[in-house]
Amino acid sequence: MDFDQLISRHAVRLSADGPHCDIVLFSRVRLARNINGYPFAGQMSDQDRRTLIGLIRRAAESFFPLDTTVWLDLQKTGATDRLCLVERRLISDTFAEETSPRAMMIDGEELFTIAALDEDHLRVNAFASGLDFPAAWQRASHIVSHFEEEFVFAFDQRRGYLTACPSNTGTGLRAAALLHLPGLIATGEYNHFSQSLQQMNFTVHGVGGKGMHSPGALFQVCNQISLGPSEEEILASLEEMLPRVLQYERRARENLVKTRGDQLSQQVSAAMNHLETARRITVDEALADLSILRLGYCLGLQKEVSVKRVNDLIFRIQPAHLQKIADHELSEDEDETFRAGYLHHRLP
Repeated sequence: MDFDQLISRHAVRLSADGPHCDIVLFSRVRLARNINGYPFAGQMSDQDRRTLIGLIRRAAESFFPLDTTVWLDLQKTGATDRLCLVERRLISDTFAEETSPRAMMIDGEELFTIAALDEDHLRVNAFASGLDFPAAWQRASHIVSHFEEEFVFAFDQRRGYLTACPSNTGTGLRAAALLHLPGLIATGEYNHFSQSLQQMNFTVHGVGGKGMHSPGALFQVCNQISLGPSEEEILASLEEMLPRVLQYERRARENLVKTRGDQLSQQVSAAMNHLETARRITVDEALADLSILRLGYCLGLQKEVSVKRVNDLIFRIQPAHLQKIADHELSEDEDETFRAGYLHHRLP
């Protein structure tokens, strides 16, 4: 499988068939590990980085077939392809922009990634549709167990797994869920919700914007603490907290229907009309409209555009994805025009 084949497929993590998929797009579990005998990635020479990348690649390819995965040498991968990975939330901006040797393996269904020489030597990300940390955790821990047969990880009896960033030391675990929260935004409850989570040692980040100004009402919720609690305790804290968030969002949606039902129906119709007829549309405008359609589908206000379709379009209307579809670099004007035409084609 090559990269173009990968991004042309529908990602299983966005299939909208997992628990609570009306609000949760996907769950993610990341495990960070470093290998004994090598300095942290930031202190490694390029030659040592290439040597370690080769070892990680051989280990990964020994238990994952090449016909179902993609291996990318990110030092040789073009800027547009790297930006596609950022837009798909498979790598960070920092990892995309790094110039030193680094690489990654991506599962063809986007249920896991294996990053070599990110901030740590090895970072395994595993995904599941909807709110399903047990499935993501099982996938991530299974992959890391394979690497444990090949490498000795840096570990301290008191501090746990040693990582480049102290905030990851301990379990090396970061668990996150990508949430769609238009109800909390529309009812003005988002700020209170965000502050409450921060007090409980969780972080909340807007996707595609800052704070409550995320144009698609998309937010990532993640654990802050990695040292002290076990992996099971960290995941249990998220599994205990997130259902409360879902309850608040559903109550907010119910309140919108009761108090602004006619207005909400008009907004859904207007969003559909705009996406179907606009000659030019920015990514923020498109995300805002798709957010309304996603909410409308979940509330029974429209049935033409499913949650699965919206989940897919959220990523495919991003600038780098459109350049891949167009097969050439797009100017700002061309980007907005091409996005409008693409949406006309993809929507009923």
